[in-house]
Amino acid sequence: MSDKWLVCCGEEARADLGPTLVALGATNGAEFVRNPDDLRRIASQDPGRYSAAVGAGLEGVSAVNLAAALAHDGDFLQVALIERGASGSLRSRAARAGIDVVVDPGDLPAAGAREVPIVATTDALPLGAGGVSAPTGGTAAADAPDAGPSAPEPAPLAKGASSKKPLSVDKPLDGACRQPHVLPTPPQVKGRAPVIVLCSGRGGVGKTCLVAALAVAAAGWGLKVCALDLDLSCGNLFSCFGLPDGYDLARFVAEGGATAFERAGAAACEHVRLLGPCSRPELSENVMPAVEGLICAASSASDLVVVDTSTTFTDGVAQAVQLADRVLIVSDGGPGSAAATARTSGLAVRLGVARTRLARLENHASPRGRVAGVGIETGLEAARTFSVVEGGDEARELFAAGRASELFELGLPLADSAASVLAQVMAELGRLPDCDAARHALEAASPRKRSFFGRKREVRSA
Repeated sequence: MSDKWLVCCGEEARADLGPTLVALGATNGAEFVRNPDDLRRIASQDPGRYSAAVGAGLEGVSAVNLAAALAHDGDFLQVALIERGASGSLRSRAARAGIDVVVDPGDLPAAGAREVPIVATTDALPLGAGGVSAPTGGTAAADAPDAGPSAPEPAPLAKGASSKKPLSVDKPLDGACRQPHVLPTPPQVKGRAPVIVLCSGRGGVGKTCLVAALAVAAAGWGLKVCALDLDLSCGNLFSCFGLPDGYDLARFVAEGGATAFERAGAAACEHVRLLGPCSRPELSENVMPAVEGLICAASSASDLVVVDTSTTFTDGVAQAVQLADRVLIVSDGGPGSAAATARTSGLAVRLGVARTRLARLENHASPRGRVAGVGIETGLEAARTFSVVEGGDEARELFAAGRASELFELGLPLADSAASVLAQVMAELGRLPDCDAARHALEAASPRKRSFFGRKREVRSA
């Protein structure tokens, strides 16, 4: 067990750090890291030097998702999840995700005890006691013993710096690919728009229509949106907006690519600019090397980038997924949907995409809120599940007629649920627009509490 620990948790979880770190044997104290992205980058600079403890209260990410991502990175000696009231189901998910130990502070005796009960997900963790230093930028936990020496200060990182590189899908992905070279989580810097990528492992799930719906919803909130069609050979996102064709990315790249981005794109509707696919499918390979620069240019010139992808992970799709702030894996509960979702999420993880950036999106969901076909797939063990309801004939006719921009004017349930999904994702990223429509869409995602008597009144009125 390493005696050099990095800790990442919210303010309310700090009171549990003293007894927890004693239980984990942090004999040389611990260093507090506020930002999950910084935690991963520090470890990537000096792999094998630190162990990590992750607690609750982090903004925009759950503790179990972050711990799973750290375990997959393989840069920490040990990864511990601190969770009060940890259930057996949570411990089981943590074990499958490779998290080394789950600590429930409620089960621990007072700090300083020699022997403490910890339910570990592996047999590799000896138990012991030790000193705990005050977290960086905060105060020591109330129950902590005398502080030991603080862990060495990690070397400063340049903004967005990373020693890791994206993994190309042209290279074989086999069992040896357990610690892939990956892009870091995209830096949330001023002027950079969030990138949301929708992908799936099979066709016909409505992914393209969802991209169009999300773009229109964001445009309705006043955001400047770039809709990017990376189904380079056979994409038809342009048809949802009534355009005769898309904006040829092969020609765009040949004429200067990202350097000419400000003049590129077709006007899909107000505030929505569309790029892609290729007018000649055989030229799609010329575009793939330029996808990373294209997305970076789009995120610098827009308020939101929404990306449609092909059903297979081409090199261009792999770059988009690695650069995404959120990857929404779309399924519809139909035959083969679970297997396709498992293949897609597993490949995303092998490409180095952090589990914290993966989510499931169930399309054509039941209006009663039941989500079908949810299993346990690699990378989605503790991921959020969003749903968009079935649009019916009216929505299908609008998309077929190229009138996606009218979805929200008609107040269709599909449009409302798509806006709700977008609002939740943007809120998680800390980028929800300051407008009434966006706030209402987020509020609509919160389940309404009904009392027993309220349900009785509904029955009587029926």
